[in-house]
Amino acid sequence: MSIRYLPDSPPVFDTSKARARWAAAKADYLAGGGAPEVCERHGLSLRTFRWRASKEGWRRADQPAPFIAPEPEPAPAAAGRAPCHPGNAVRRYPG
Repeated sequence: MSIRYLPDSPPVFDTSKARARWAAAKADYLAGGGAPEVCERHGLSLRTFRWRASKEGWRRADQPAPFIAPEPEPAPAAAGRAPCHPGNAVRRYPG
């Protein structure tokens, strides 16, 4: 019979909080954050982070390209009128 964990052994950190912390760190890293920055934000050791990223194959190159919204086209000028500068516009007040 083998004993998996002895009473004097260090605790196992496979809790839901630890899983959530590593998931958040992975998401931040794959979104483009640097490893030292991600480790500082999530309270992780840089060496452990790099080991786990290597072991689990976290590669930014494998991620899909981010969606960049196209620039909106400028509104067409009113027909027959030259566009005017907003500072030169005539102010009209109701009343």
